[in-house]
Amino acid sequence: MFVPEKCVITQEMHQGGALPAQPKGRDRYRPYAQLIVSITTGISAILGLARGAVEYFVEKAPHKGIAMTVHTSQAAVGHIQYKVGLAAMKVESAHLHISRTIDNLERHVQNAELLSLKEMAQLQTDMTYAAMLCWEAVGLLMAESRGSVIADSNRLSQIFRDIRGGSNHALTTASTGLELYGRVLMGLPPQHVIILGAAAWGRDK
Repeated sequence: MFVPEKCVITQEMHQGGALPAQPKGRDRYRPYAQLIVSITTGISAILGLARGAVEYFVEKAPHKGIAMTVHTSQAAVGHIQYKVGLAAMKVESAHLHISRTIDNLERHVQNAELLSLKEMAQLQTDMTYAAMLCWEAVGLLMAESRGSVIADSNRLSQIFRDIRGGSNHALTTASTGLELYGRVLMGLPPQHVIILGAAAWGRDK
């Protein structure tokens, strides 16, 4: 698909390059290009995979029994119902974190307001925490899916591996994000290079 020039922003500005004194139009997004990429190509895919995993498990559960028991349908078993409910809530909680990130970022961009250091840290941490919630959710379902779930051809296994791989990316690693937020909350400088770059750009304005 052809992407017109008016819909394109460059990414180098997250390292603190100069912008017009009063950024307008698409230029207003340039300081946050890396965060936008993380949302649109990273955490959004992870969230979609996690939702797909819950839907897949729910679809299969009524027709699957539990080995070594009298249960002929996982859907009728209390602890399976609990696990599905918990997994679904983890995915929905991840969605809420991502929605907050998008709303906060868009509000600041539209009002031509710079994000504070704490707000920038929270945005980055929201995405990493959401990624962690997603792979935890799928892990709950994996644990209730028989030994055959480890097969490469198993759809749930494929989803879990993709989510784990995506969650290990530098921009969606929960340990890095949670350290970042904890440092900022305790008055320490951030250790995350994206936040350091965006913060440096803000000091130059």
